[in-house]
Amino acid sequence: MHVHLAPYFYWFSALWLGLSNLQPIGWGVVAAGISACTLIALFITGEKLFNRRIGVIAAGFYAFSFSQNVFDRHYWGLSFNGLFGLLTILSLHELLRGKWKYGILLAVVFFAAFHSDPSTLILYLLVFTVMVITRIWPQAFSVAKAQQRLIVKAGLMASAVFLVSLIPLVVFDLRHNFSNSKGILLYLEEIQSGKQGNLPTRPLATMFFLPQVLSRAFFPFGNNNLATLYSYCSQYARGKLNTVPVPVVIAVTILIGIAFYQGGLLKAKRPSYLLLLVLFGITLFGIITYGIVFRGDLFDHYVVTLLPPFYLLSATLIDRYWRNRFLVFGLLLFFIGANLLQLLSAQHWFGYKDKIQTVQWIVSESGQTDFSLDVIGDCFRYNGYRYLFYLAGKEPVKSYVDANFTYLYDQPPAENYPSLLFVIVNQDSYDSAAFHAEYQNFQAAASKRLLIGNIEVLKIDNQDLKFTGKF
Repeated sequence: MHVHLAPYFYWFSALWLGLSNLQPIGWGVVAAGISACTLIALFITGEKLFNRRIGVIAAGFYAFSFSQNVFDRHYWGLSFNGLFGLLTILSLHELLRGKWKYGILLAVVFFAAFHSDPSTLILYLLVFTVMVITRIWPQAFSVAKAQQRLIVKAGLMASAVFLVSLIPLVVFDLRHNFSNSKGILLYLEEIQSGKQGNLPTRPLATMFFLPQVLSRAFFPFGNNNLATLYSYCSQYARGKLNTVPVPVVIAVTILIGIAFYQGGLLKAKRPSYLLLLVLFGITLFGIITYGIVFRGDLFDHYVVTLLPPFYLLSATLIDRYWRNRFLVFGLLLFFIGANLLQLLSAQHWFGYKDKIQTVQWIVSESGQTDFSLDVIGDCFRYNGYRYLFYLAGKEPVKSYVDANFTYLYDQPPAENYPSLLFVIVNQDSYDSAAFHAEYQNFQAAASKRLLIGNIEVLKIDNQDLKFTGKF
């Protein structure tokens, strides 16, 4: 939406990057730690809302799901979404039981969640919806007057903490003529001009989006190439969802309905199921609003907040049929086997090891000579190379990302182009005719060529300044 969030996530990230001696692999360790915390929170939430067995089963779904592992191994603001979602559900459940201390936990989530990723807005809506329900229909959650007041107080306290968290954004806008807030107006102008998202605006396509993502959480449909799974290119973002067969999408939707229906029949656990139902409903409402009304880009990682609650709901189904051990263990073994097979054979077209070797070769090949750097590829151009040159001890004096990151450099980019140019080629089957034409021009001028895995490097004498103008 063209707006920036408060810097708390970046402060947290900078702390761990510093502790890892600026090595990006350190963020992978942090992501694994966040996943471990989410796994523990999932077990505790399952035990509190339902029973210990459901907590264990849900944790098993989380641990073995290939899609979940893909999301979790990637360090980004969304890494916290699952944890924040579970802490919100757990806090609400315990507040409904009169345990006021969980209001503090809810306030912590309200302070941090939105600033890690805006998709966590569904958690704020969940709290406000529960506040309204307990106020106008207290029987739904089986709460007395004392619990009603506690929920309202906790929600208001958390809201106040959220407003405090916005102070850096307010100060920034006041000092910079509301430049951040104006991003919202720009986004609304794009909608009015007919901007389209990455999914068709047909209601059915948007309605199918959520069950498609949830289906992939259980069975790894499609390929296991991490480069394509993380890609924002439409052909990959939509393609991996379209690999899910329609009957599977329908079956998952029906099973979700059955789980909620059966849960509604259990009076003792009805509040727990209702919490999950409200969250599912808000998520679906958000998808429809964002995808159809605002024509936003819908990517599967936008709903990672819902995945742990989905594992909880699925675990309740398994628990209901626990006596049928042959069926239950057969399904669980199939799930574990299919996902482990995909996980163990996962690959990355442009992996970290190959990138490091590519950068080291360029630094070695350039010697004492200044060089410029370009990367070409329609889907994989911005693929994390520039920072690795900083770690290698020699940076390009001009590069393809200067327009975006100059303010981070120790030295500003050179005004003139050097005579030496290196071009990194990240090619895939969807590249356009324009890419191939540019690629052929670079190939024709290359004095040396190296292939490292799927990464191609071209060394070009650019003394005639034939290749300029892109940066």
